[in-house]
Amino acid sequence: MNKNWYAIFVLGGQEERIKEKLRLLFSDNYESCSFYVPKRCLRERRRGEWKEVKRLLLPGYILMCGQLTPEGVSEIINVEGVVKILSDEGHQPIPIPEGELHLIRTLLGDAEEVGFSTLLKHGEQIQVVEGPLLGLEGKIININARKGRAKVRMCIFGDEREIELGIQLIKPMDG
Repeated sequence: MNKNWYAIFVLGGQEERIKEKLRLLFSDNYESCSFYVPKRCLRERRRGEWKEVKRLLLPGYILMCGQLTPEGVSEIINVEGVVKILSDEGHQPIPIPEGELHLIRTLLGDAEEVGFSTLLKHGEQIQVVEGPLLGLEGKIININARKGRAKVRMCIFGDEREIELGIQLIKPMDG
């Protein structure tokens, strides 16, 4: 049986409670259905101390993996807190497109939580992954985590230059 992924829109702040209701509702009749509330791990500073916290990756959404029958759709819609299921114009549930699903699978792997991003370090070799300098390589000489920027030494037109880049534009070199 082919399993699809669906997006269920729910009331904000009630994702976990509704996920549990759906899991219990579907545990007897639909053994092959799974429900996920993707989260991400972040470090936040509170009262001068860094703490690890978990935040919702997709607030207001529950992801479902399984076969969705008309009876299943009706049962989901009738759960308190469920707003709707991602549907087409004819109100038929539509699976999450493969391109978006690939991103979700990549982020989650086998877990429901997305881990920390790779940290960039002073002196590390990097490559630009986005923007007009795409593909260029350099070395981090300074990182401003608060502003989300890194000062990078790069060779451009045969000269070494220091360029400030957003950290989302660069990645560590493999190796």
